[in-house]
Amino acid sequence: MALTLAVSLGGACPGPGPSPGPPDPDDCAPAPGGPRALDGLDLGAPEDGSFRAWGGAEVVQPVLGGQGSSMLTLRVRARGSAVPECLPLKIRITRAAQVIGSFETPVKTYSEASGGRASKIIYVVLFGADPLTGDALTVEAESGVATTGRTVHVRELRVDAGTD
Repeated sequence: MALTLAVSLGGACPGPGPSPGPPDPDDCAPAPGGPRALDGLDLGAPEDGSFRAWGGAEVVQPVLGGQGSSMLTLRVRARGSAVPECLPLKIRITRAAQVIGSFETPVKTYSEASGGRASKIIYVVLFGADPLTGDALTVEAESGVATTGRTVHVRELRVDAGTD
């Protein structure tokens, strides 16, 4: 009996090693009273180290995670004199005016030499058909009354999110 139970639960119990899918989000609990006024938000490349804002003709490479969903990876930087350590954040991604991805989770921010505070890499799951090479995606971010948006262009899909 015990052997049968152990074998039947084998697939339900996590084993050693990384779990499939994106890394856990860097979430937190925002301070009561809502977000403070920000001078602005920037969207940027999903790179470790210093924040690099996306330019006007940015090319992005969505990733295919272990769970089978494609995701767009990015970072957000908030500017201002009172940027919180926990930033309430909403992100929306559209293709041809149709929403294909969204994210609504507070994220931790970290001091930057530039004076702003930036997130770590954020994984936004894309739904519907995978983006194709050359597709234009509009990425919009909002925190309180601060908003920003960029149009980026897709390079081929990369298969390895969250498995490094």
